[in-house]
Amino acid sequence: MNPIRILHVVRAGRAEGGMENGIVNLVNRMDQRFALSVCALDSEETFSARISRPGARCFVLPPRREGMDWSFIHRLVSLIRREQIDIIHSHNWGTFIYSVLAGRLAGVGIIHGEHGKNFTELGAEGRAKRLAKTWLGREADLLLCVCDDIRGEWLARYAVAPQRIRTIHNGVDSLRFAPAPSPEARRALGLPQDAYVAGTVGSFDPIKNQAALMGAVARLAQEIPALHAVFIGSGRLEAELRQMAEASCLSGRIHFPGLRRNVEQLLPAFDVFVLPSISEGMSNVLLEAMSCGVPPICTDLASHREIVTPGLDAILLQPCNEVTLAEALRDLHLNEPARFRLADSARRTILERFTLEGMIHTYEEAYVEVMSRRGGG
Repeated sequence: MNPIRILHVVRAGRAEGGMENGIVNLVNRMDQRFALSVCALDSEETFSARISRPGARCFVLPPRREGMDWSFIHRLVSLIRREQIDIIHSHNWGTFIYSVLAGRLAGVGIIHGEHGKNFTELGAEGRAKRLAKTWLGREADLLLCVCDDIRGEWLARYAVAPQRIRTIHNGVDSLRFAPAPSPEARRALGLPQDAYVAGTVGSFDPIKNQAALMGAVARLAQEIPALHAVFIGSGRLEAELRQMAEASCLSGRIHFPGLRRNVEQLLPAFDVFVLPSISEGMSNVLLEAMSCGVPPICTDLASHREIVTPGLDAILLQPCNEVTLAEALRDLHLNEPARFRLADSARRTILERFTLEGMIHTYEEAYVEVMSRRGGG
């Protein structure tokens, strides 16, 4: 029996974010009923360095103009036909219109994945974009959302039929991301062994709101001399965050280890994981920290409440700013037993509800369903 051929389409080709990690996991872990490839509408890609699946291929379609580049459609159609693709799977707004039009022209199944918004999408949405999303949502065979909050928005705002849209929660590799002793991780990050460590992981972008953690550390600097903060990642706000650390005379207690591929080995260095984002879809790094047994402090978002139970396996803050975050960090520093209880419960939540195996199985079912609807399964 021939495998079902899936082509994932992403806007940027750098395989470093949470959405991209999820795609890498799908490509590497799905069973042999599926043949998977990745195409970046970009000038470079780094997926090929992380994909270990035999036969999986990575493609780059460089843009030919700024803004909307309609040549993507023709080039995607050519790629679909050459590779004998059965289903094109787009991810987020930047690939949606190209993939739907190319998929319809090539006569293949269309799945679209919604993973969350970037900072530019938080404001008011124009009428043209709203109408485009409504039409695209009806043209896709299936819409897959990483959380019910996103699914609810598409149902209400874009009138997608309920049978054409569903939630597939992210999953985490609980063997790779597992509790471990902290000394080695702290040495790798240059941290004192007796430090009280608050850490975060992610792109340095306004939507991630890392400045709140920086401000909280400044507020607690005198009160908790052992407090250190770690910012793993990179992005356009890195220089600004570094300047904030220097201005607050915190440079010795703020650590920027850069973009790291071995996050699972570094998360155990944290006493607390902090995610002060303004908006999130379903955060992979939150799941990874919980899987490592690191208690999280997060913004109180609907998507986070799909993962955690406040007070049981996480602390949720609304608003999540330097004042409220400082209070929460102080409380967990003073109450070590509560911190350990949160850590144990966080790990248990992952094992019971957010395994990578469960996520992959659900995606496999979605692909088979679309092929069956189209008479090919």
